[in-house]
Amino acid sequence: MRKNNLKKLSISVLMMALVAAMAVIGTACAKKGAVVENASEVVAEVVSETVSEVASEVAAGTEDAPAVIGEGDVDFTLEVVYADGKADYFTVKTDDETLDKALLDAGVVEGEDSDYGLYIKTVNGVTADYDADQSWWGFYINDEMASVGVSDTTVEEGAKYSLKYEK
Repeated sequence: MRKNNLKKLSISVLMMALVAAMAVIGTACAKKGAVVENASEVVAEVVSETVSEVASEVAAGTEDAPAVIGEGDVDFTLEVVYADGKADYFTVKTDDETLDKALLDAGVVEGEDSDYGLYIKTVNGVTADYDADQSWWGFYINDEMASVGVSDTTVEEGAKYSLKYEK
């Protein structure tokens, strides 16, 4: 929760700084008689991209106090282990039957459809790109590497699913 509040505060400060910068640039240009076309559009685009980038990460919790995300009657634990070995934990609530839909609906993963189901490329804002550096997101069920993908995994109450950055 503290991380989420810090992130919101950071976004607010960033937006205020960009608005102030836009005002200073506009005033300076007006004093010099310069014409700056589309300055507000450029600043708005930069703000939008920055906010989107920061907001793409879902606020996470610890193993002892996982963040609760999603809505529904079924709960499961999601552990996300990053390249540096640090982990985030979530309690995911869902009514979806398959794990791919539950994770997509919770906004914690992004990926591409493949012949084998959802190919997860990004987890909580962190992308693994096999083509660039041979990294991928490994999928584990109750601490054992899964023999099926997230699209073929039925959500089970109380299960622990893990996505681990592998290389």
